[in-house]
Amino acid sequence: SRFRNVRTLRLSGMMLDEGFITSLAKLDSLETLSIFNCKLTPGACRAIAGIKSLRSLHLRQLDVSPTEFTTLLWELEGAPQLRLLDLAAVPINNDSVPLLAQLTQLVSLGLGSKDIDDDAVPELCTFTHLRQLDLSDTEISLPTRENPASGWTQLEAALRSANIRMVHSKGKNITFPLNLADLTA
Repeated sequence: SRFRNVRTLRLSGMMLDEGFITSLAKLDSLETLSIFNCKLTPGACRAIAGIKSLRSLHLRQLDVSPTEFTTLLWELEGAPQLRLLDLAAVPINNDSVPLLAQLTQLVSLGLGSKDIDDDAVPELCTFTHLRQLDLSDTEISLPTRENPASGWTQLEAALRSANIRMVHSKGKNITFPLNLADLTA
C-alpha cells in the first residue's frame, strides 16, 4: 500500500476504534503517533499498545474511559521501542503514576493532568531512568517563600543526580522540550 512508509501520523477530531488502530500496527515504519481530541472506543487503547514500531506517542484531550486508559498504560510495558510518552487531558491521576513507573524503556515522559499533585512525588522520584520529565499542567507545587520544600523541590533533589531535565510550565526558568534525537543521543 502507498502508506507503508509512513513514519509520523497525527489523528485529530475522530472516533477511533480497535479495528482502525489495529490496522496502523501493519505500518512497520510508523514511529510517531499523535492522537488529539479523539474519542476512543473500547479496545482502541489496547490496540495502540500493539503498535510495536512506535518510538513516540502523544495522547492529548482524549474521550476514553479511565479503565480503558489504564489498560493502555499496563500494555505499554510490552512496547520496547517506545521512548517518548506525552499525556495531557487524558484520564490519569496519582494512581496512574506506579503504572508509568513500569515503563522503564522511556527516556521522556510528559504528564499534563490536574489530577497529578504532590501525592505523586514519592513515586515520581524513582523515575531515574528518564532523561526528561515534563510536569507542565500538573498540580505539583513549585517552591514559594511559605513552602520551600515543595513537590518540585523534592523532585529536583531526587532526580538532579540522574541528570534528568525537568520541565514545568509555571517555573521561573521555562525550558523547552528536547526532541527525541537529543534524548537518545
